[in-house]
Amino acid sequence: MALSAAALSGCGAAAHYVNKPRRPLPLNLTVYIGSTGAVSVSPGTVGAGPAVFFVTNQAARAESLRIAAAGGQVLASTGPINPQAATRVGLDLDASRTYVLSASAGGAAGPSAQLHVGAARPGAESTLLAP
Repeated sequence: MALSAAALSGCGAAAHYVNKPRRPLPLNLTVYIGSTGAVSVSPGTVGAGPAVFFVTNQAARAESLRIAAAGGQVLASTGPINPQAATRVGLDLDASRTYVLSASAGGAAGPSAQLHVGAARPGAESTLLAP
């Protein structure tokens, strides 16, 4: 019996597997649309990787948020956000890039905010209880 237990305990898998690096955890950003349609984003500088924009509309009318590359290509947008309401938008931010966030009511764009993205954030390999 002891011999069979020793034989079974030595029957482990001989293959070794390399762990694939994990993506960074999503970063939460706050976007505020003010009463004049002006947009602010916090923080204003982040590392590259996945991001979730939490948008609040504090204007007196419905506003839509557009997130565009500095060259003008729209990468993400929301539908109309009612006054005093909030929504969220997810986007994968590229390294060494600037994004322009602007609000528009009825097609007219208001003052915009810029988000500067630096180098990629580290992966989530050492983050406990991350998916």
